[in-house]
Amino acid sequence: MSRSWIPRAPKTSTAPSTAPAAAPAGLPTSGDAAWLVADEKRFIEYLIEHVAEAGDNKNFKASTFRGAADHLELTRTRGGPKTAKSCEQKYRTLRKLWGLVDIIMGVSGWSWSEKDGVKVTPAMQSSWDDWVRVNTDAKRFRNKGWPFYALMF
Repeated sequence: MSRSWIPRAPKTSTAPSTAPAAAPAGLPTSGDAAWLVADEKRFIEYLIEHVAEAGDNKNFKASTFRGAADHLELTRTRGGPKTAKSCEQKYRTLRKLWGLVDIIMGVSGWSWSEKDGVKVTPAMQSSWDDWVRVNTDAKRFRNKGWPFYALMF
């Protein structure tokens, strides 16, 4: 049975900033956003802080994604600015990845680590290949983990 991720309630509460974020000096003001691991972590933490804004369908309103984009802009070091749309797309991607990892963790005979992923051995290579044919996005987890499962759980 697959579960669907929704951010858990925050441990502490902080008031959101109402001031618009300014672009860091020397960075482009347009173009594609670059998502570094640190950006993804800050984004997830922002969503956890704003979990009350998620509806029953486990999605956030555009205003939450605008707030996240402003929040992330304060520490941008590469790429174009993040937008509400790019934050919403990243949220969908993160939910999908979380779901894949959740399924992988439940497969009998497989193990999972945040650092090494599934760690496919020769004995399980055939079952992994069969599974990845159906779940192509999981290919990245063959021998490489994903650090956000526990944070998002």
